[in-house]
Amino acid sequence: NLGHDHMDVATSLRNIGDVYEKLGENETAAAKYEEFARIKRKVLGEDLEVAAALDQLSHLYHLMGNTAVAEAKYEEASRMQKALLLGQDGGADSESVEQESGRAGSVQVFVGKPFLSPVDRKERSVRFHA
Repeated sequence: NLGHDHMDVATSLRNIGDVYEKLGENETAAAKYEEFARIKRKVLGEDLEVAAALDQLSHLYHLMGNTAVAEAKYEEASRMQKALLLGQDGGADSESVEQESGRAGSVQVFVGKPFLSPVDRKERSVRFHA
């Protein structure tokens, strides 16, 4: 019995969220991503996958017209990724941040409003340098 807060359940929720997002069912997708992030945080604490989910949530909330929540999710994702990649003391070197950022998917930049399309957002992702 895995239990509701098991990592396999979280992974399934993220995958289900991906499907709903592709179907254009943004509210349902957002609910799945929120639950994924909740479980990941409970089990592992702050983590790059949580930051990526928060960034995705920011995009979905913007599409749903909830700009305030979208901006809050983006700020939380950005803060989390910076803290994880650069460390509390800012001690990570530039090369390791580049590598980690590329693997995990980097925090996306908002360039004006509305937000960029997912393709444009990927092209304009930022890399944090120490």
